[in-house]
Amino acid sequence: RVEFDEFSVGAGNVWVHDGTNVAGPYTGRGLFDDGHFWSASVFSGSVIVEYEPAPATPRELQPPFTIRAISHQARTALDATSAATTTKDPADFCELDANCYSDWHSTMSSVAQITFMDNGDEILCSGSLLSTRDNSFKPYFLTAGHCVNNEAAARTVEAYWTYQTAACGGTPPASRDSSAKSTLGAHLISSATIADGDYSLVLLQDVPAGTTFAGWDIADPPLLTALTGIHHPSGSWKRISFGARVADATVDVEGDTAPGNLFLQVQWDKGRTEPGSSGSPLFSAPGVVVGSLTYGEVSSDGTVCTIDPSVSGYGRFSNTYAQVHDYLENLPADLVTTT
Repeated sequence: RVEFDEFSVGAGNVWVHDGTNVAGPYTGRGLFDDGHFWSASVFSGSVIVEYEPAPATPRELQPPFTIRAISHQARTALDATSAATTTKDPADFCELDANCYSDWHSTMSSVAQITFMDNGDEILCSGSLLSTRDNSFKPYFLTAGHCVNNEAAARTVEAYWTYQTAACGGTPPASRDSSAKSTLGAHLISSATIADGDYSLVLLQDVPAGTTFAGWDIADPPLLTALTGIHHPSGSWKRISFGARVADATVDVEGDTAPGNLFLQVQWDKGRTEPGSSGSPLFSAPGVVVGSLTYGEVSSDGTVCTIDPSVSGYGRFSNTYAQVHDYLENLPADLVTTT
């Protein structure tokens, strides 16, 4: 990805490409008309930034933009296997293929992996589309507040919807480059810190055909209710986990306090959550969101499957709804209060 600044190409065009894979064209003052933006990702070892001036534009020694930074994700030798066409799956061994559970097939398409830039780092999280009361199909997307929590980061969001197997037992995808994507960029609607429930609601530019808008329940599920998470563990392809709600607990999350009254604790029977699963939805039934992931247990060597019992904490949707209900109820713009 390329970070552009002072971008002002008028009727000209700028592409980022490797000869086959292309991001752009970008025109005018860029995606947000302010001269600053990150390009979409190009899955290649190197890229060309190509500028085509508008007709009759005077020739200049420098293009009408600067490149502030690039983000380049790379596999290390430890990640590669001896087969050139495959890579080691970063997710732990007990994670379950979501496509192997037919009751959850339609719900899977409401869940995406997101990547975004924040403070110079490219970050991976998960999240889900939420429906509005009147089924407006506005692409509101729920993730964690510790993921996307500022407008600058939201503007760099890329959502990948079909980074998953084609069917149960199918060949795992080597990377997300073949996944259906939303148009680059989103806007931050509302977010909260871990102390306040750890949620983020963003508005995507659009969603590709075939996605599903999840419903939601503003009531907390009772203790011992069977619950399900769908997520992208450690940035890997889409997985599913099954567990049940257990007693509330106030938890220290890397120095931040997650109050027990704002989080649902889930003890896993099958599957786990991992870094990269953050922001993913918790379902009380297929298509019914009751929480979004904040924390989970990880052993000192970075694995999760050997931890038993294993508990993860989800920000309660009942708390999220209290802050964003104007949007999900799709009230007229003049009645919406921005938080």
